[in-house]
Amino acid sequence: MKRVFGRVVTPFAFLCSLMLAGPSQAQSNDAYVYIAHAVPGRNVSSTTTPDFPIDISAGGACIVKGESFGEILGPFSLAAGSVKFDISMANTASPCSNSTLYSATASLDAGANYFGVISLNSSNAVWAQLFGPNLSGIVPGWSRVMIANVTAQNLTATLTSNTSLNLSVPAYGSVVQSVPIGMYAGTVTLGGTSTFEAGPASATLMSRDFYFWVLTGSATNNSVQIVGPRVIKDVH
Repeated sequence: MKRVFGRVVTPFAFLCSLMLAGPSQAQSNDAYVYIAHAVPGRNVSSTTTPDFPIDISAGGACIVKGESFGEILGPFSLAAGSVKFDISMANTASPCSNSTLYSATASLDAGANYFGVISLNSSNAVWAQLFGPNLSGIVPGWSRVMIANVTAQNLTATLTSNTSLNLSVPAYGSVVQSVPIGMYAGTVTLGGTSTFEAGPASATLMSRDFYFWVLTGSATNNSVQIVGPRVIKDVH
């Protein structure tokens, strides 16, 4: 299911892809949000620091202070319901006090888990998408992989072990796949072609663990990068 948050009513419209599956921590009145920073500073401008550190407030509370490109922080426990998020450039002396780069309101369900991904839209402006991971039980001997693509191009992620598994990840979308445990090498190509974009990246997938990656940057300037993984262990 795909949901648009905050309705498109301001220049800072919060266009979020939400694929909900499998309740987690259903008895809680809170929602749990991981924040992935996927804004390569050099994609903003040639003079911007590559780390592009940011602060994020949620419901008026400064929850992220100085997160850098490539980090995936959390989970942050937030009261379920309507929550306003504000993203600004990091201010070490007074976190969350700089001018807002992006603002949006999201509706968070009690007991649900989310991955919020901060990236750049097709106009090269900071924005965010919200993804709901499938945290239903994983059987022993298997893992689960989720790959979010926040670029403007369709991409193919190839996981190679004894055999190769090709996962088509649409622009601004995601894919979830159950994968046998083992050691894998991952590469990224432009969708429908053999044009290399990113990798190789290696990972050892463990039994009953959930892995989240982000594909970010842009194929138009050969800057696609892989962020992650963030691992959620022992999903059962």
